[in-house]
Order: sequence, then C-alpha cells, then structure tokens
Amino acid sequence: MSIYNIVVIDSDQKSIKLIQNYVARFFPNITIVGTAQNVENSIELVKELNPDAVILDTHVDSNNPFRILDELKSYDIEIVILSSYERFAAKAIKYEISDYVLKPIELEQITSALHKVIKKLRTKEYIQNLKIKANHKKAEDLDIIAIPTLSKVELEHTKDILFFEAQGRYTTIHLIDNKQIVSSKNLGEYEKKLKNKGFYRVHNSYLINLSKLKQMYKKRNNFILELKGHQKPIPISKRKVDSLKRFLKIKE
Repeated sequence: MSIYNIVVIDSDQKSIKLIQNYVARFFPNITIVGTAQNVENSIELVKELNPDAVILDTHVDSNNPFRILDELKSYDIEIVILSSYERFAAKAIKYEISDYVLKPIELEQITSALHKVIKKLRTKEYIQNLKIKANHKKAEDLDIIAIPTLSKVELEHTKDILFFEAQGRYTTIHLIDNKQIVSSKNLGEYEKKLKNKGFYRVHNSYLINLSKLKQMYKKRNNFILELKGHQKPIPISKRKVDSLKRFLKIKE
C-alpha cells in the first residue's frame, strides 16, 4: 500500500486538528507531514517536504486567496481547496484542483475529497509504471540513481548510499567510503524517487537506506539510529518511531 504525504494549510488551528483527526481515523494510507497557518510558512513547507497533496484554506491570505495556488503551480501535487465561500469555486477549478470543500468542514465532504486525491495519485503511479515498463525496466529493478549537482550529473548505485541529509534547498548524499555529493535537488524529491526502494524518511532532515541500519535506541528522551559504515548517529523524530517500527515489523 502506497503512503501519501499531505500538508494542511489553514489559518484556523481547529480546522487543522479536525482534518488530522479524520485522516488518522479513516485514511491509514495518508500521512499529514506538516501544517502551516500563514503564507510564508506554507510555501517554505511545501518546498521542503514536497508532499503528494495539499489541503489549502483560501483564507490564509485574505487579501489574495489564490496567492499560494499561484506559488504552487510548478509543483506536481494534488490540491484540495477549503473555503467558507462558494464564489471562489469557479476560479479555483481553473487551477485543476482535486476538489473544493465548503466550510464548516463535514466528514462526508472531506473524506470524499481525500478519496479523489488518492484516486488521482494512484493514476499517476500507474502511468509512471507504464512509462517505466515501456523502457523495459520496472522502477524497483533500477539500481542506479542520477544525482544532479551544480556542475554535473553523477550516477551512483543505490546500494552504495547510506543516507540523504537536507541542507536547505540542497541535499547532501552520504555514500560508503565517506564520499559525499551535494545535490541541487531537495530531500523531498529523493524521498519520492526512492519510496519503494528500501529508503525511509526518519526525520525532516534525513532519508536513510534501511539496508544500512545497524541499530535504533533511545538516549536522553531522543531516538537515535546508527548506520553501518557511518560513525555519527542520526536522529529519528519521535513521530516517526512508531511508523518505522511498523514498517520494519518490529514488535515490542
């Protein structure tokens, strides 16, 4: 089952909490990876996390309800619009959004919208798989990844990668033998590319190769990971601990 990452952007904290509750109860294949309540944080959050979809309240910017939508045009993500007014619907549809949900948020409307998002994301995955098969290779069989830097493109075997580390808009790739490459792509793009290839995002700043995982332990209320061939411990965010254990099928 594919897991889809969503960012919720809403100036009303109660609305955010309500959506988080509905997702937790009814959508095991959706993870809300971040929330924001203003324009600047919203745009930065999407750039950093590169989610599959965004739930966006038009009233985050009351002066320009479509400013964030304009900023998100270049991102290949599904968007659900929340609004207290029907009058924005016609313009919102021109942005090819997945759905338009009127406030106050009701369970039936938001779940219907999320099902539409999932359906579109699955269609994208299916089309991508068809493209890969047309090139005589399934995505899961590919073992080489192209890493663009500021001056060239490097090709590396995924088995030689220990972990990816976010560095603002860039990503540092740590490989065996202490080799490092600074990529011009952000961490979220690598997370999507390697989602089904044994890599797992354990922290906002780290995407690790699970085949290199040596041990996981708790130290001073923080969760720590150690990788084979790398001496420095890597933090795991508290909200990722349980999902990682489930992914690895670790029983307490």
